[in-house]
Formats: sequence, structure tokens, C-alpha cells
Amino acid sequence: MKRFQIQNRPQGKHLFLNLDPHVCKNRSQAAEWRKLLSKEKDIVCEIIENTDSTLIENTRFCLDVLRRENVPIALDDVGGDQNLFVLIF
Repeated sequence: MKRFQIQNRPQGKHLFLNLDPHVCKNRSQAAEWRKLLSKEKDIVCEIIENTDSTLIENTRFCLDVLRRENVPIALDDVGGDQNLFVLIF
């Protein structure tokens, strides 16, 4: 599905690609994401809101992989009560 989204995105525009960190939680999965994203430009990986905070190590691993590949990162739906990234004012 992600390959389809990348291949069919509007040219010259940023693609915000929703990503659950649990699909990039080990070296094997990370290698697949590197292969997919290394040739692409204008892709922002958006960490999705249903990320389970009890698996923070998976999230950290995924974010580290994306940072090393210089892939921009965004957070999807920041601030919801049930989300990993909650801001309380």
C-alpha cells in the first residue's frame, strides 16, 4: 500500500505518509523501509496516533531509523486524550 501511495502521489508535492512505528521495529523491517524511502524525495513520515505508549522502544527505534535516513517526521493528531503524544495546557 505504501509503495502505491508513493508511486501515485502528485509530483512536486510533499507526501505525508502515515506510519505505525510497529512496522519498523527491528533491523529487518528497517532495511525494507530504508530501501523504499532512500530513493524518494518530498516524503514526510507521519507517526500515527494509535501508537501504543507501552511499546515506546519500538517508536524510538523507528524514529531513529527515519532520522538516520534524513526522512522528515511529523506527528499525526497530536494531543488527543488516548494518543502517545499528549500536550496538556
